[in-house]
Amino acid sequence: MNWNTGMLEYRNTGMLEYRNIGMLEYWNVGALRKHYSIIPAFHYSRKAWKTIALIFALNLWAVLAFAQIKASLHLDSTYILIGDQVQMQLFLDSAINVTDIETDFSAFEDTLSKIEVVEHGEWNQVGLNKTTGAALWEQRVTLTSFEDGKHQLPNIQINFRFNGEKRSVTTTTTNFLEVGTIAVGDSTQLAPIKDIIEEPKKLEDYLPYAIAVAALGLLVGLIFLIRRLLRKKEIPPPPPIVLKPYEIALQKLEFLKEEELWQRGKVKEYQTELTFIIREYLEKQFHIPALENTTDEIIASLKKIGFPQDWRERLRKLFQNADLVKFAKAEPPLSIHEEGMNEAVALVWDTRPVEVPENQG
Repeated sequence: MNWNTGMLEYRNTGMLEYRNIGMLEYWNVGALRKHYSIIPAFHYSRKAWKTIALIFALNLWAVLAFAQIKASLHLDSTYILIGDQVQMQLFLDSAINVTDIETDFSAFEDTLSKIEVVEHGEWNQVGLNKTTGAALWEQRVTLTSFEDGKHQLPNIQINFRFNGEKRSVTTTTTNFLEVGTIAVGDSTQLAPIKDIIEEPKKLEDYLPYAIAVAALGLLVGLIFLIRRLLRKKEIPPPPPIVLKPYEIALQKLEFLKEEELWQRGKVKEYQTELTFIIREYLEKQFHIPALENTTDEIIASLKKIGFPQDWRERLRKLFQNADLVKFAKAEPPLSIHEEGMNEAVALVWDTRPVEVPENQG
């Protein structure tokens, strides 16, 4: 930027420039050059001098304001036992227009560093001088160490923005943290394990067990009483009904009649089932092998036990008619099937045992 009023030529208006190291760097110390050959002394402009003075004052104020930003730290204690923790306070004394403060802890991550960062809080403004515009910022950091000895804290860099530009400062004071160990002597040696000293039992020691047993017994008794009150008297199942041979025969004859086999053309099946029912009745009622014997053998067995003559002849005729249908494939009149059913029912009724009433026994 050049200022040329016609009387005074001014180059390199950045008369004073500063960098992040927080120190002043002067560039072009002879920034103001007077060209007497082209500037007559009597043509100096008062307005030009005022402008130059104002620019110089503003640059000087910015440099001085940044130069006032300082970083420091404080340890709550300079001695800890190995593995213990200590609080460190970082302070930033700065102008009020400092923002986005961040701490660079990379120095603690170095393998040569014997001190470790456990945790850290945020930066907080803890003070403000309204007259000078200076603000005091604080950050709390928790440190620890697992190596004994006297360790020097590394310089800590603090990054921030000043008037929107990135800047940084570093703590410069020398701080040490001494880490000690517990001295092991005879008094700190591990003692042998001793037996447990048991106290004499008292009644109060057994009281919880007694209460638990009593409560359990009461619960069992209550459950038993409730089940007994709610349980219904069990009714014994009725004795199985034992049918007599003639009752079984009559039931089967009735079922055969309801099937209507011969009406549906199943004549052979009908006669076979009819004679089987009669043979089964004779075997169970009179205890003769009627199921295996022939018709003649059945009649002979019945004669021996005094079976009525009339029914022996009628029974022979019933069996013979059935044999004609089953073996000779005869086609008797349809009435013979109904007559056979009637004869079988009459046979069972007439030959069943006579029951004597109990009051006459």
